[in-house]
Amino acid sequence: MHYFRLFILLFLAVNLVAGEGSDDGDSPEPAAVATPLELSPMIAPLIAPATPIATKPSLERNVDWAGVLRQASLALAFQQAFRVAAQPKTRAELGGPFWKDYGASLRGIRGWRDGDSTFTNYFAHPMMGSMAGYIYLANDRRGEVEFGASRRYWATRLRATGFSAAYSTVFEIGPLSEASVGNVGLHSGTNGAVDFVMTPVGGLGWMVAEDALDKHVIQPIERGANNRWISATLRCVLNPSRSMSHLSRLEPPWRRSGRTLRE
Repeated sequence: MHYFRLFILLFLAVNLVAGEGSDDGDSPEPAAVATPLELSPMIAPLIAPATPIATKPSLERNVDWAGVLRQASLALAFQQAFRVAAQPKTRAELGGPFWKDYGASLRGIRGWRDGDSTFTNYFAHPMMGSMAGYIYLANDRRGEVEFGASRRYWATRLRATGFSAAYSTVFEIGPLSEASVGNVGLHSGTNGAVDFVMTPVGGLGWMVAEDALDKHVIQPIERGANNRWISATLRCVLNPSRSMSHLSRLEPPWRRSGRTLRE
């Protein structure tokens, strides 16, 4: 067998030398060295490595988690600061032993309702869930996909809903939350399961609605009107949660990836 391999190698060497000697009158081209993959399937196994060389998996990440956490933290801090500034009931609960009241607030979650209005539970919280979802999508390199029935679209929106559920949980009972800032849940009937469910689930519906409006309403009007003020207004009014997510990146709320405002 060793003699047979030696014969094959000599045969290849002779053919390579013969190829270099061909001349049609012009200066000779340097002969390309054949690789095992370019040889006959019968010859390649004789000189190719016994096992393929393993390649390292790609280290490129689809999601920029540092960006997600940074922007979500800024949005969360702004929301809690707004609660303190705008809600007298929140400021009234800031006194007292922090850890004791915080623990009692966590234990006070009961039932479905939390005492908030229908507007807050079924409108404002889904909008917040959609905003959190768009924060995630802006940092997912697969997230920029147009509304439609494609598998990629729904996969990205479901992943965003998962992050929205995590954001909602932190907003409700995390270290910087309604339970810790304002002791929501400390008193009976002030905290329930409604927000934990409606924020991500309603947020998914809100994201899908905004995506559909962007594709079928906003973009056609933008192409026809060709006016930056109309475009900016439509983006903010018809896509409010997406616009709010841009504020967490300290960007204008009307900015859209790949779509500049026309002059």
